[in-house]
Amino acid sequence: MNNILPDEAVKLIQSGESVVIDVRTSAEFADGHIPNAKNIDIKEATFDEKISELDRSTNYVINCQMGGRSARATARMEE
Repeated sequence: MNNILPDEAVKLIQSGESVVIDVRTSAEFADGHIPNAKNIDIKEATFDEKISELDRSTNYVINCQMGGRSARATARMEE
């Protein structure tokens, strides 16, 4: 797990080196999100199942509103 600054995230996303996972609720996601981001709500019961299906060879940028949910999601993804 690497915490990165927004500028670094933008570079990774624009270069196509990473896929954005937005861990906010579907309502928050619908209100606005990073283009091409995938919404996997950390509060959903299926979160662990969905992240287990992700390609482990891909780099991911985990996004939420304030940083708390993305930190928890990243920790769960590393398990």
